[in-house]
Parts: sequence; structure tokens; C-alpha cells
Amino acid sequence: MPRLFFTVVFLLFTASYSLAQAAAADSVEVLTLDRAIAESLQNNRLIKISDQSVLYANDEILAARTQRYQIGGLGVATFITLLLVPVLYSIFVFDLKIVTWGKLEEHESVGLPLQPKGELS
Repeated sequence: MPRLFFTVVFLLFTASYSLAQAAAADSVEVLTLDRAIAESLQNNRLIKISDQSVLYANDEILAARTQRYQIGGLGVATFITLLLVPVLYSIFVFDLKIVTWGKLEEHESVGLPLQPKGELS
């Protein structure tokens, strides 16, 4: 009885194996030279690394350009500030006389040194 059982199991396994090979033979896809080259280029590790290096280099170029524009903008802002503060001071103090500088006053209670007194008109 066990011998018959093992024989049947052996026949089932060999039959299923041969059926699987026949099914695989029907679904075999032909690999052409063009397709093989395309797949190898797509899966090539060195090409992927070099593409990533190109992306890193582009990022570094953009960072350098951004830094240049930031430094230029800071220089322009500094120049405008250095030009604008004295001009605004002269307009508000000398021309419009909105801010007037009074006489020097001495603080009597504490004995502080003389200081100019700024007043808004």
C-alpha cells in the first residue's frame, strides 16, 4: 500500500512539472538585441550613479547662484541704508524742522552731565 501511494505521488509531481514546463515554453518572450540594450542601460548601476552626480552638480550650481544674489542684495540694501539715513535726517531736522534740538539741560536732581534734549514738534 505505501508503495502504491508513493508511486502515485511521484507520478503527480512529474506530471505537474512537465505541465509547468509546457506552459512556460508557450509564454517565453523573445529577447531582441535592442530590448537587451535598453534593459541594460536602464538597470546599469554606473549610469544611475552618474545621473545622480549630475543632479548634485546642478544643485551646487543653483546654490552658488543663490548665494551670489543674496550677497548682491545685501550690498544694495547696505548702500541704500547708508544713503537714505543722512538724507532723511537732513529732511526731518533741517528742512521740515519736525525734530528740533533744544538747549543743553543739566539734570539738577541727579547731577547728570549736559545732554541735548530732542523734541517732536
